[in-house]
Amino acid sequence: MTNNTFCLEFGESYLKLVRAKLSNNIIEADSFGYVEINPAFYTSDTEKVLDDHAALIQKLINNLKIKDKNASVIIPDAYSYSQILEMPKLNEKELISAIKYQADQFIPMPIEETTIDIEILSENKETNKIMVLMVASAKKTIEKIQKTVEIAGLIPDSIENELSGYSRFITNAFKNIKLDKGILFINLSLKTTSIYYYDPRVFLITQTRNFSTGFYIFLKEICLNLNLSNKQALELLQSFTTETKSSMPVELTITPVVKAFTTEIKRFLNVLVQKNQLPVGNILFMNDSYRIPSLPKIIEKHIQVPCSQINIYDLLKKTPAVETYKNILPLFVSTIGGNLR
Repeated sequence: MTNNTFCLEFGESYLKLVRAKLSNNIIEADSFGYVEINPAFYTSDTEKVLDDHAALIQKLINNLKIKDKNASVIIPDAYSYSQILEMPKLNEKELISAIKYQADQFIPMPIEETTIDIEILSENKETNKIMVLMVASAKKTIEKIQKTVEIAGLIPDSIENELSGYSRFITNAFKNIKLDKGILFINLSLKTTSIYYYDPRVFLITQTRNFSTGFYIFLKEICLNLNLSNKQALELLQSFTTETKSSMPVELTITPVVKAFTTEIKRFLNVLVQKNQLPVGNILFMNDSYRIPSLPKIIEKHIQVPCSQINIYDLLKKTPAVETYKNILPLFVSTIGGNLR
């Protein structure tokens, strides 16, 4: 592979690395790696946390024998603020001014303490309007990421959030597939979840929602109610299926979390109806959802819309790296997308 860059994702659960490229409309990925991180990275300002994270980056790079120094970087949705806006076509100066004015409405911090980035997703020449993705994050967070990457001996080419990475992957993966219904993508992270609505009429994610129920809540319910250690709970969630009997009442135990999770999805579905969007035909789960393989089918019982883990294996060129990570590819969707600039 001739890429001189790769994507490094600072997730809530894992530090992830993928080197990939788009070649003749086929995504080719030759390097995958991930390692669990210290959750204190985003909440602590100590030099030790940054140095420890940089050491993990160097370890991943050495293990994968990557010589490139330029990296695209992704941060969690949980530590950024995103909005997809339809706006009149403006020159760059006018667009930035209009975006900053609207940013006040959804960014819960002073604008002067925020880094704002915009990406034009599409342009409608008939209406003379554009679809814009606005992503904002605290300047302190961006500076911390940049410093950590530089300590690891790398050059951060760009910094974006999960939504941006997922959007790029999904647009590339589904642009040649004709659909008469929309798709919901569920990005289950450690402490938060993002929902993205993909509109096949424009081949874009056009609506998003974030809420504070993540994988950790499911894990905590199992630990507390079944008196298990974190390791035991992880193994139980990973191995549990709805088709076979289990000695542990897993599905019953996580019912309260499932109901809360389902309520958030239903609220989002109601918003789509109010905005006259196409009905949703499928719900696809990504990221930490691979640690609860049965979750889509459990959710499906409450939603009455087909749910499953996203299958990206068929969308990738078959390389040794893809075969090695075949069973956990949902973890890397946004990281792959970060390579597809």
